[in-house]
Amino acid sequence: MKIRKLCGFDVNGWRDGAARNWVARPGDEEELGVVQVVEGAVLPDVVLTGDGKSARWIGGAQADLAPHGRGGGWGVFGHPDRRHAIRSLMQEESTSPTVLAAAFTGLAEGANFSVASIEDTDRITEPLQDRLFTALSVAKAGKSLLVWRSVLSVLYAIHAETIASAIRDGAVIGIIGHVGDGFCVQTLRIRAERKGDILHLAPERRQVGRLFNSSLGYDGLIDTAKAQILLQAADNRVEHFLSARSIGRLAFGLISKPEPLRRANGEWDVLLPPDQLTLPLEALPNAVASCLVGCDLVLFESLTEGGVRQFIVDLLRDSLPVPFLDLPVSAVAQGALIAAGRHASGQTVYFDFLPRVATIVQGAEGARNYELIDESETLPAGRLYRSPKPARFLLLGGQDRFQVYLRKETHAKPRKALVEVGRQSPEAAPVDLWVEQVPAAGRAKIMMQAPTLSMQFMVDWDAAEVLDQTWEELLDDLATPPPTIPKRLVLPCGMFAWEDSPRGPGLITLLDQNSRKSRPDWEELATKLAARPNGHYCISSDGEIPSEAPAHSVEQLDELTRRALLNLKQMLNGSMEPDTAPLKFLTWQFRRCPREVASLLLDAWEARLLSQPYPLATSSQAWILIRQGLGRIIKSSDHEGAALSLLLKTPRTSWNWRQETAAAAFLLSRSDESPTFLERADVDLLGARVLEEFEASLETEYTRFSYAPFLLVGLLRWRLKSARALVTGHDSLADQLALAVERAMEDMTRRARRLEKMERVAVKWQPLLSAALDELQGSGKNPDLLAAMYEA
Repeated sequence: MKIRKLCGFDVNGWRDGAARNWVARPGDEEELGVVQVVEGAVLPDVVLTGDGKSARWIGGAQADLAPHGRGGGWGVFGHPDRRHAIRSLMQEESTSPTVLAAAFTGLAEGANFSVASIEDTDRITEPLQDRLFTALSVAKAGKSLLVWRSVLSVLYAIHAETIASAIRDGAVIGIIGHVGDGFCVQTLRIRAERKGDILHLAPERRQVGRLFNSSLGYDGLIDTAKAQILLQAADNRVEHFLSARSIGRLAFGLISKPEPLRRANGEWDVLLPPDQLTLPLEALPNAVASCLVGCDLVLFESLTEGGVRQFIVDLLRDSLPVPFLDLPVSAVAQGALIAAGRHASGQTVYFDFLPRVATIVQGAEGARNYELIDESETLPAGRLYRSPKPARFLLLGGQDRFQVYLRKETHAKPRKALVEVGRQSPEAAPVDLWVEQVPAAGRAKIMMQAPTLSMQFMVDWDAAEVLDQTWEELLDDLATPPPTIPKRLVLPCGMFAWEDSPRGPGLITLLDQNSRKSRPDWEELATKLAARPNGHYCISSDGEIPSEAPAHSVEQLDELTRRALLNLKQMLNGSMEPDTAPLKFLTWQFRRCPREVASLLLDAWEARLLSQPYPLATSSQAWILIRQGLGRIIKSSDHEGAALSLLLKTPRTSWNWRQETAAAAFLLSRSDESPTFLERADVDLLGARVLEEFEASLETEYTRFSYAPFLLVGLLRWRLKSARALVTGHDSLADQLALAVERAMEDMTRRARRLEKMERVAVKWQPLLSAALDELQGSGKNPDLLAAMYEA
């Protein structure tokens, strides 16, 4: 039987090592079947050698000895960019696979099958697993697996002659693993597995290891060692001391020797390191022992040696009530070699659980949690898991996208993914969602398929929106329909104002007359555009013109628009006397108005905020036109965002109901984009303004009441961004707004009994305010409420 080259990597960034089943003999010959344990560096790095096409990253002992990246004293090769700590490479998502691969090739190259260790804590994320797999691929490490250090420790124990007799089918083995932040505690159950005639034992993992923080973790030991090493410096120039190999050797309990260190100026210092590390007197948390109650055996896995290791082992022996064994430093690397052998022969390496992934399915019974991974299942390492029964959604006819809610056990907050189908479905189509994943093999693939559309696509977890609520809160929210959202206000157009009538000439006639004049009557034209016979403007609020409008009249309108814009610019540069009539003509064209006008009016808003003069702003009436005019014509999202920003910077105490309040109401009521620019603090500020104006209208004739209700209903359109916002009983601002509306209705009712004028006010406003209350409660019955308010 051909012997395959196997390698177990323990690349951890603290003290790397490997175990392999071959050795290199003189003359580049290899002898297979001989186990060799390869010692890596302590606090290992990779270094960049050469330049240009000859540049190459190397790791292992060569990198540890190289001067590259060790400071200016080493010339161009001493630049810090030429040396990277493996620990930092493992933590940085931007790490190049080629650079990280050098950490593996520095220990061994050419394996047919390999296993690499990973820490058994929640710090080992799916993206990190992906990076390690990619690095192993670049390193040409053969068919690879990532296996938890706890599992590799137990595999070593199962095969160690001095320990194997204590391990049997059904035994529960505790593992205390030494990690950066302290200690990781895990328990694994042993299962007997048969492959052919061979019976072997395999560990079964059912949860993530539990982390206990301690200053005796690797980070704490290194910090202590650094402090002791820096005390040896003769002056305050200590940068070169931080690169001393003695730091790692002292921290991990290894013998340190005098070490020459080179300063940035090329001079040398000799470091005489302390004989031993001064350790803190610290007891292990009591919970460590409680986690291991019921274990048949506890294993301790650490990369330390000497006095440091003995200090920690003594602490553990004193605090644990169960049998305890201290594993050798190379146990994880040797366990990884054993795992690689099992992987190559098809034996079970170990059994693992998969972190649970769930979605939400909505149906006739409401919203319910749907588990895509069965929590009771464990899988052999390397085997693909696929959800046995996919979640089923329904893509409605005419839809080309839909939302999917997801939860992962390894993440604190759920996410919402927008799935783009790519084309509209002509009719309702079922869509299945399932998960595919291999234990400890990177990201779970969240797959979707629409069988009737012959389409399959993936859901990108990383691109999904992180939700600021728990999964249970999300389920509660989805159990009831979302609150209603008032439709945006669109004012229709028609031919009534275009055509002549007994009341006077229509727009067609006025355009024809004024197009011949050297000084058009902008006021007359603006008045006609602002007219609304039978509820129809000449131009809709979206800037549309009736299809029946004569082509020559539209051309005349365009030409007059260009002339009005020219007049406006002449007024701004001082070559023409200020006159608001051309601006009226332009802004009553709504969104058909040239985009440039919006920019000019935004300049006016900004000048007002800075208390600077503006040529067109010659009176309060002019400011009303500038504020309301921008609200009528604005159509681009960047202009809308700028306008809202300027409004919100304006002190609320200086707002005017016909200027700032009107402009805010126009922006939020006529656009689907404007509400989404608001943050919660902005909503609260605008809501406070609404409350002020409602309060100010009490005991009056409500002559200044027009825009406050508009702004209130416009604010409810923030639900386009935050779907369940501003609902009474759940939101204090909504409760305050509802109370303000109720007080206004009561005031109108009470005073309508005495005043005929107030009776007309009550008849007009009370049905609309009652509808606004319905919207505040989340159950509006009139989606066209804004249009109804405008009609009133």
